[in-house]
Amino acid sequence: MMGQRCVRSVYARPSLSTLYINMAFLANVMLLAIIVGFFQHNFAQRSAPLPPSYELHTNRTSFSISVKGITIISHSTTDPMLTVGKGTTEFAEKLGNFHITENIQQHIKLGTFSFAPGPIGYVIVQLSNASYENAQVLVSIHSSPGHEVVMSVMNHYYDYMWLKLPSDPIEHVYGGGEQYSYFDLKGHRFPIWTREQGVGRNKSVLITRLMDLYDGGGGDYDTTYYGQPTFFSSRKYYCHVNTTSYSVLNFRDDNYHQIMVLNGKSPTTFYFNTNSSIKNLVQNFTMWMGQQTGLPNWIYTGAMLGIQGGTEKMLGYLKQAEEHNIMVTGLWIQDWAGTLSTNFGQRLFWNWKWNQTTYPNLDKEIQRLKAKGVRVLSYINPHLNQEGDLFKEGDKKGYFIKDENGGTYVQDFGQFYCGTVDLTNPEAYDWYKGNSTM
Repeated sequence: MMGQRCVRSVYARPSLSTLYINMAFLANVMLLAIIVGFFQHNFAQRSAPLPPSYELHTNRTSFSISVKGITIISHSTTDPMLTVGKGTTEFAEKLGNFHITENIQQHIKLGTFSFAPGPIGYVIVQLSNASYENAQVLVSIHSSPGHEVVMSVMNHYYDYMWLKLPSDPIEHVYGGGEQYSYFDLKGHRFPIWTREQGVGRNKSVLITRLMDLYDGGGGDYDTTYYGQPTFFSSRKYYCHVNTTSYSVLNFRDDNYHQIMVLNGKSPTTFYFNTNSSIKNLVQNFTMWMGQQTGLPNWIYTGAMLGIQGGTEKMLGYLKQAEEHNIMVTGLWIQDWAGTLSTNFGQRLFWNWKWNQTTYPNLDKEIQRLKAKGVRVLSYINPHLNQEGDLFKEGDKKGYFIKDENGGTYVQDFGQFYCGTVDLTNPEAYDWYKGNSTM
């Protein structure tokens, strides 16, 4: 657990007999038919099958999908929309910083296409390349109540998949989650991976290079705390990739966008919508994914003070501000759970419970301050210091992200070590929510 950890993600294509390959592909077709049949059966009991919101244009060598004159998907035998390949991806982690290495060994363009019969409203396409064993992928395209185009790429036996979408040189692209360097993503490549931002936003800057040499902590234009495989186009459509795998949004080419998804072992679904207004397009997307509630009115009525050091200091700074007629609406105390000492200086003790030694009577002060219009705010994250009692409890319950051997994945955060709560586990989520409050 000391020093650099290297997590390898290696998806090697297994050696399979031709019979097994054909049976596996047939199983894919049957699985898709079962899934589609299930939804068709359930929707049919309530309403007629949903007609497609898109237009399918096809000839002997190509096909495309468009909505209201906007071409969303374009495929031809010489310029296929889908490519698969073999290789390995390595994620080397230290102090929350990741160095990602992609070793691509093979690209296989799936130019040959054929349509298969499917339920009403569905387009079923098989994409393949006869020059390679098992180079075939099944694609389903339909409309849903919330999306004009829903395209699912079924699981396949390759490590990577690249989807190519049409673009033009004057197009602008926005999204990718929280991106700090570029508002317009066009011309750049964005790995979707949560990590520390690091120091600096440019690998050619001296301080960034020094931090990389010291502990791998140099940042880059694409390092972010929250990446999301979603983008909005000035052509007035959005694309969202529904996957839990590592992915890359690549907008470097003037004439097309490319989306890479690692791991063909599970289906990947792409959602597309169009609108005549970018504003309405964003609203439609957030209504689907979930909208944040508006900030409370008290946020706008005064200053928010960031304070550390305990109850006495917190109240002292507030009194000082009030004596100078400064309207204060909130006090932010990030060290409410206590601190620890490292070579880097004072750090927070990531055991997210009220430290009554540092902040005595905080529970009473919170109520008293709220009565006079001053709120107290704190800070948490999903990491728990292994020296704290919350880590020990969560570890016993198996609530942390696992390493490759099935044990708790412990990370070095700079002279202290933490497990990360698996928030995708509903039990772990509820446990953490109930235990990290005052």
